[in-house]
Amino acid sequence: MNQVATGDMMGCIRELLNSSYTGELRRKHYDALVRVLLISVLYQTARHPMDKIIRFTTKEVETMYELKTFCLQIGISP
Repeated sequence: MNQVATGDMMGCIRELLNSSYTGELRRKHYDALVRVLLISVLYQTARHPMDKIIRFTTKEVETMYELKTFCLQIGISP
């Protein structure tokens, strides 16, 4: 069985949601956490490829686009 999110990934997500930083420090903190999360996801995917294709619902895709828009608004660039 493949695990989608590791404990470290969930920790990054919790930090993103509960960050107490403000201003430029918040933007830099978010930027660093998003990069760590992306690297973790890529590493996990490479180590444990999925047996089947994951299909996202329309709502999940919309949420991902909203997250992208939010990240761009606060200054986190790809």
